[in-house]
Amino acid sequence: MKVSMRRTGIAVLIAAVVYVFASPPAAAYLDPGSGSYLIQLLIGSLLGAGLAIKMFWGRIVSFFTRSKPTEAEASETEGSEAEAPSAED
Repeated sequence: MKVSMRRTGIAVLIAAVVYVFASPPAAAYLDPGSGSYLIQLLIGSLLGAGLAIKMFWGRIVSFFTRSKPTEAEASETEGSEAEAPSAED
């Protein structure tokens, strides 16, 4: 079963490479709005990655140091969810 999945994966990869290199060149126009959109995409991706790293920093460090995160680090990575007041209050 592993062999057929490997062959299927290789066949899909070869088909994708052939499709990319055999396609005719596109006569597309990139206006200035496209450039600003790409810059916004890059900035948003960097900020999102930074936020994800900030939120999970304790778990990332503990993964590489092979130690469990402390109680404070664990609560920080879970998103500092304060308990909402109940409807009875």
